Amino acid sequence: MTRAFFAVFPPSQVRDILVGYVDSLRREYRAISWVKPGNMHLTLRFLGAVEDVQLESCARAAEAASLAHRPFELSLAGSGAFPSLHHPRVAWIGVEVGRGNLVGLAADLEQSLVHEGLGKAENPFTAHLTVGRVKGPIAPEALPALFKKLPPPPCSFTVERVELVRSFQRARETQYSVMRSFALRAP
Repeated sequence: MTRAFFAVFPPSQVRDILVGYVDSLRREYRAISWVKPGNMHLTLRFLGAVEDVQLESCARAAEAASLAHRPFELSLAGSGAFPSLHHPRVAWIGVEVGRGNLVGLAADLEQSLVHEGLGKAENPFTAHLTVGRVKGPIAPEALPALFKKLPPPPCSFTVERVELVRSFQRARETQYSVMRSFALRAP
């Protein structure tokens, strides 16, 4: 069994900007588990534990979805939390430019995964980049105040590929390893 998901990773220059931003959030507020630099991504579809034999079906689904899309510009802007800013479990940066393209890519990937017999996603797709996870209770006004004081920096990049990623634990830290990469290449 492999714990896996599909994602878009920002390029290194954007990741460097995000790392600086998350470091400033970490200095201001330590009650949140802020995402490590190598783990910053936009999840297109969480798969969970997948039988190794199903990984080829996952790859076929990603190949089909990537063939239907061209590379597109994406910009990160704004912030929020799931399920809400005042009762957060996950803190995130939103997607501004390219949201429709990303939603379309995720929808096509979802459809292809269902076609391959891998079932439907538990939750609907929401375009975001996770920056932190709340591990314990925090004051309802803490995260809104933090994001008001430190709004996310504007970042943009070209989405060119979908990655099939393995998630694993090493030394009590979640780490990711890209298993396969699928270039967006619609004619």
